[in-house]
Amino acid sequence: MLKLPVYNQEGKETENVTLNDKAFSIDYNPALVHQVAVTLRNNKRVSAAHTKTKGEVRGGGKKPWKQKGTGRARAGSIRSPIWKGGGVTFGPRNSRNYRGKINKNVGKLVFGMVMGAKIQDEEIKAIQSFENMAPKAKVLINILANLDLLGQSILIITAKKQENLIRAGGNLPQISIINAASVSTLDLLSHKFALIEKEAVDLLEKRLLKDKTLPDKNKKVKKVKK
Repeated sequence: MLKLPVYNQEGKETENVTLNDKAFSIDYNPALVHQVAVTLRNNKRVSAAHTKTKGEVRGGGKKPWKQKGTGRARAGSIRSPIWKGGGVTFGPRNSRNYRGKINKNVGKLVFGMVMGAKIQDEEIKAIQSFENMAPKAKVLINILANLDLLGQSILIITAKKQENLIRAGGNLPQISIINAASVSTLDLLSHKFALIEKEAVDLLEKRLLKDKTLPDKNKKVKKVKK
């Protein structure tokens, strides 16, 4: 059974949260984690580079010189790829799609896998709450110092949107603040440590254990007579 210690803002341990083995005690599979991480990164990728083909370059409607008699090679348009300022052959296009699909169950499995590995490596700490904290960077720095996390790459996961926390951590480097409903495997892998609100731990556990009930395909549907 995995247990996660919960601290207050002064850095004192107040209790331990027992985690469900089905959600977090999963054998770590590096190949599967790598596959999901690469797919998530590709899904964020934007095709910005774009070159024009011969048909998209402006100008070149007139033949540069006559076909014969000049002693020069035949040329039909200054938009040819062999001309300076002409089109580009096989250049990058912004229509390229890098997106990949991740099976829903595989996504849940890998998320729990990474969470469990970080908990075992003591890279995840839980805090009672960030409620009622002042919206000042100095306050957040003191909390992180009390938890021995100051100067580290930290992902802060909250149960709900915390305006004061967002304002306090807005200018602090190496700190990201995200809601429990939006956190992904890539977010966890992009940071060395994670600091999670106690309520957010319950939300993540419910998210991993939630099973969608599928309709019975063999069940006959009665037709309603009009």
